[in-house]
Amino acid sequence: MIIILCFVNSALPASVLFQQPLNFGGIIVSPSSHNDVIEIDATNGAAKPVVLPNGFPMNFYSILDGNGSSGVIRLRIDLPGQTISIVYPESVTLQASGYPDTVLLDNINTFSKTFDTNINAGEEIDIDIGGQLHLIRGQAALSYSGTMLVTIYTNNQ
Repeated sequence: MIIILCFVNSALPASVLFQQPLNFGGIIVSPSSHNDVIEIDATNGAAKPVVLPNGFPMNFYSILDGNGSSGVIRLRIDLPGQTISIVYPESVTLQASGYPDTVLLDNINTFSKTFDTNINAGEEIDIDIGGQLHLIRGQAALSYSGTMLVTIYTNNQ
């Protein structure tokens, strides 16, 4: 299982109410000799991981157990007329617990939700977080995890 914990460095006037880790679920790596990309596209809200097509028959793809989901940071806005700006890391390297094996998660900004509208006071918003996981052939069947820092700014800083 691959999980990213999302920590928020948020300046007032916003409060973090809830955080859900980014989780790709259980993955059976493709038995073929090619690499796979698994994507969670959370630009339009909560999303599940999918294996991107690469021209091979479906039985050549890595298999997902269906338990993955995008990450979520739920905010409450404390002042009216706030514009939210979010800074995501470009990529994160996930580490296998107790082993030297790693896996790359990138395009976090591209596949995560952004905001460009005013948010009302008392409103709760979900920031959905996604990205692309790059599996290489022969990827070790281990549990990988890591931490990413998501910074949230409001227009009152």
